[in-house]
Amino acid sequence: MVGVIFCPRYVGGEGLAPVIKHLKHIVDVVGEEAAALGSDWDGFIIPTQPLKDPRGLPLLTDAMLAAGFTRGAVGKILHDNVMRVLHDA
Repeated sequence: MVGVIFCPRYVGGEGLAPVIKHLKHIVDVVGEEAAALGSDWDGFIIPTQPLKDPRGLPLLTDAMLAAGFTRGAVGKILHDNVMRVLHDA
């Protein structure tokens, strides 16, 4: 499981576009079955402003769809993948 981080310093800039670009790279490298969110809302990093807390997740969902992610891939990334791993573990 590889989670996309929401920290501008690591994804190359502020806003949703760098997060989406990084997420596309993760999917290209490991596939949509291994991609997930790595929000780090635990205070270790300062997330990009649109994703500063869970209220920004609908914005991320819309941005993923606008970037060409299928609804199936979005479902896997937002929920299904991590739930599968937790279940299997």
